[in-house]
Amino acid sequence: MTPHASPSSTALDVSRISSTLRRHLPFTAALDQCVPLAGDASNRRYYRLHLSMAPIASLILMQLADPEGFKASEEAVSGSGVDVTELPFINI
Repeated sequence: MTPHASPSSTALDVSRISSTLRRHLPFTAALDQCVPLAGDASNRRYYRLHLSMAPIASLILMQLADPEGFKASEEAVSGSGVDVTELPFINI
């Protein structure tokens, strides 16, 4: 199946997502579909990536609206004078 995004996720670069999956996943997978998930948080959008030929059926993708936007998000340390160098909401 050819990877495709639903009409509301046309801002996604599906070929870039496919190549990133090939380079970084510890298993082989083919991207079948990107489906936007209902709701989003601040400057982030979430998508379910449906996979085939993989040991799992899907992954969740988070897309930042602005690469530097997380620094102004409510999760970031603000007003402390400390430089923010990571994404606190995914730092587990």
